[in-house]
Amino acid sequence: MKSFLIVLGTVLFEFLLILVVAKLFGVQVMEVLFLGGAFIFGVIWLSGYEMNRVNNIVKAGTKGWTGLDAGQVKLFRFEITPLMLGLILFMIISLVITFIYYAPYFMA
Repeated sequence: MKSFLIVLGTVLFEFLLILVVAKLFGVQVMEVLFLGGAFIFGVIWLSGYEMNRVNNIVKAGTKGWTGLDAGQVKLFRFEITPLMLGLILFMIISLVITFIYYAPYFMA
């Protein structure tokens, strides 16, 4: 139940954030819905990837320069947490909504 609330909260928060950004820049929500969701997902995913990369560089540098064992270099693993599941779910929902909204333009 807790995970469901986190997923639902993530989807709602992301929609509200995109709504505020759309109003701030004076554009329609449909214009930024999918790309905004993909951008937020990308920022969160890339920040985790970058933190892992920097930690590996520090560990390898420490081992190479001092000989001290700073821990093993770890592979980056994409984990499906409730937060990431909410972001992915929002991207899928927004992609479907965007496709349905713009479908008449492509069917003509």
